[in-house]
Amino acid sequence: MGSGTRFLTNCYAESGFVFTAVGVPCTGPTSLNTFIAGNANSPTFSGAAGTFGLTLNSPTPSFIDITRANGAAFTPLSIMLAPFDFAGTRVTFTGAAVGGSVTQPLTSLLGTSGFQTLTFGSQFANVTSLRIASRNDFDEPFVRLDNFNVVPEPTTVVLLAAGLAGLAAVRFRRRNVI
Repeated sequence: MGSGTRFLTNCYAESGFVFTAVGVPCTGPTSLNTFIAGNANSPTFSGAAGTFGLTLNSPTPSFIDITRANGAAFTPLSIMLAPFDFAGTRVTFTGAAVGGSVTQPLTSLLGTSGFQTLTFGSQFANVTSLRIASRNDFDEPFVRLDNFNVVPEPTTVVLLAAGLAGLAAVRFRRRNVI
């Protein structure tokens, strides 16, 4: 399509996370009952600030589940959401916490225009999955997603600290040699 829009599979993976349209199998031919991705050339489907975005474009699935591809727990920080086609949309997030309990839901009403950043509270720490339920003014589950951010894994923080310490050591050494 010339608009920069393309249909994706029912389970979309990006940056170590899997976005699943619940109720539709992940495998099989791509159909209208899938996620749609749109770039800046697609005003209806693009993400925040005209970037790549993901849209659930099916009345069949009622939820989107987000999980880590490796099954590990994660702590979501924020996500940007927008209504599809300017319809007011209510979105509810529920996390399945480590140990099997369900966290307190977070519900937000999206306006009828652009992207809004939703921030997750401490009740979403160390979840194994995050479920998004959405309904718009026309009783459809359509919603647009972009910029899903999580707390970095401890190993990522340790690697970053080690890299910064290495850079500081090199700089200190060069300063003392000259």
